[in-house]
Amino acid sequence: MKTAWKYLMIAVSVVLFSTGLWSESSPTDSQLKSPQSGGTSMQRTNAQKKGPLVVKLETDRLVYLHNERIHLRVLLTNVSSERLYIPIPLDWGESASLSLWASDAVSKKEVQGGFLADAPTPLPKKREDFVQLLPNHILGVSDQISLEDLNLNRQGKYELHVNYHSPVPSEFNLGLPIWSKEEGPIRSNIVTIEVAKSK
Repeated sequence: MKTAWKYLMIAVSVVLFSTGLWSESSPTDSQLKSPQSGGTSMQRTNAQKKGPLVVKLETDRLVYLHNERIHLRVLLTNVSSERLYIPIPLDWGESASLSLWASDAVSKKEVQGGFLADAPTPLPKKREDFVQLLPNHILGVSDQISLEDLNLNRQGKYELHVNYHSPVPSEFNLGLPIWSKEEGPIRSNIVTIEVAKSK
């Protein structure tokens, strides 16, 4: 599945746009509009902390029809007092940076199959393969995915979360302070969505 990514860096009180990393242009099928604040799923905002990064998952709304697309946004916040360097692009897959997990909200049983193809991240060769993330700044990525592709097109409630796992081993840090592959995954908050029948 082809995916177009956008990156977002935000100061605590001032939004900083980095040229070429984020735009407000109309999305294609594989791009995501910034979710509307009124419909953002934020019922659990206490994202789990591990080390210097907090991972937050947002969706554009809470209820979908089975044949619709879900808009996802994943935000990495540097909660430390030191700058960090994050390898880019942020992409889906165990060999990349992000993994999306879903389970039935009632039974807690994991939803099997239909998830995103692995998109391995090349090992960095130069410092420009990283994005500098200052303290209290956010790096974000957004995507639009069909519920069918995620095997979430059956009626019911589902719990979603994302794991961030650096694809870069510490030996390839190029002398930069990074969150390395050896330090393990960081889990996001849980977002609960409902898939309803078509009218």
